[in-house]
Amino acid sequence: MTNLSDAVAPAAAMQRAIAVLAAIDRTHGLAEFSPDGRLLDANQNFLDLMGYSMAQLAGRDHRQLCCPDYALSASHGELWRALARGQSDTGEYLRVTSAGRRVWLQGSYNPVFDDAGRVVKVIQLARDVTGHKLRETGPAVAAAPDVMAVACATLAVFPVNAGAPECKAEGPLLL
Repeated sequence: MTNLSDAVAPAAAMQRAIAVLAAIDRTHGLAEFSPDGRLLDANQNFLDLMGYSMAQLAGRDHRQLCCPDYALSASHGELWRALARGQSDTGEYLRVTSAGRRVWLQGSYNPVFDDAGRVVKVIQLARDVTGHKLRETGPAVAAAPDVMAVACATLAVFPVNAGAPECKAEGPLLL
């Protein structure tokens, strides 16, 4: 006869996993992407944050959520190649909503593996930290009236002197 506790253990583990997923779903934006960056699914928190419906995003490339400079950069391509190799990525990410508003997301991209060890999807967990980011960078920029903030393709923010917009450059401007 089978030990009853052996039969109950998987059900209890499943209940714990469901409870953990429900907690994440309540507090985070959650998006699922194919290994090449196509959106497969997203929870309502993610859709509300980015200003899209599921019908508008399903099957779309991750680039649609990024600033144009970053979307076309080598860094974006390398992110998705690393994710497809099974490497996760955690940090703060500058993204663009459907209305064109820039938002800072804190979170991670996590590859999901099948039984053979192949990446079958990538899960993005995200929280909006735009307000915190503005409070963090705002005082430094506001304290120096001749300074403007420039966001570069690496998603870092650097102060630059007010004469920078007058620079003429062939190719990328290095600061």
